[in-house]
Amino acid sequence: MRGQVYRLIPPEQRRCYSFPWLRESGYLGLANSPARQSQSESGRSRPVKLLPSSPSDATVGFGDDPPAFHAHRCQGLISSCVARTHGLAENGVMKRLVEDWVYGGVLAGLTLCVVAIGLAGQLETAELAVFLLIPIYMLHQYEEHAEDRFRLFVNKMLGGGAPLLTRFDVFVINVPGVWGIYSLVFTLAAKVDAGIGLIAAYTTLINALVHIAQAIRMRSYNPGLITAIVLFLPTSIWSILTLSGSGTGFHVLGLAGGLLIHGLIVAHIVRRQRLIQ
Repeated sequence: MRGQVYRLIPPEQRRCYSFPWLRESGYLGLANSPARQSQSESGRSRPVKLLPSSPSDATVGFGDDPPAFHAHRCQGLISSCVARTHGLAENGVMKRLVEDWVYGGVLAGLTLCVVAIGLAGQLETAELAVFLLIPIYMLHQYEEHAEDRFRLFVNKMLGGGAPLLTRFDVFVINVPGVWGIYSLVFTLAAKVDAGIGLIAAYTTLINALVHIAQAIRMRSYNPGLITAIVLFLPTSIWSILTLSGSGTGFHVLGLAGGLLIHGLIVAHIVRRQRLIQ
């Protein structure tokens, strides 16, 4: 999509394509901008409709517009692309996946717990410890995200009701971000070195500590707290102890990976806070 838009921009004006992405609330068409209206009235350029039938519909003129209008035009083009990408999460099958992934996840988690019993005799203890982190996390996600609890909690507590996290954000963080990364980590732990599994172990432990610290600070329940204490703490600590002989390097890698994953999520929320403010 970005490439298609880039080809629509005349070569001499492509320098403005590097402008930052606009926030969701900034998805506004350019037809009502003062610069666009003044140009349309003067007849200096003919408006061209880009990506019609979209909430972020943008009307852009490709003519000899003044340089001051270039940035505003390109931001509209880029906003249209972002809106279309997020629009995938609002239609058809993708919408159902984004909204209901957690209910399939809890069933998959229970299934994988049963599968783990059969794998216990086939896998090394270290590999089994890493594998178990996948279904354990899925069960935790049900307490955390069923009925959209976590997203609403974060938006209320940190954003005053503003959409710091969208349903699509939650889907990306938990499905490719957790299921995908944990599955990759387990595969590498089984095929390359079991020590790689410490990435999943430390990530799980850090998540548990975040839930507990937040509960202590707020003196109240937060979505995911119970499974963080009952499931995450013992499983992650057991996994780390099981993999303790992997060497200091793998422990540093695991801790750094866990901090990075959580740091990216926090950075996204902080960024959204600043944009909304």
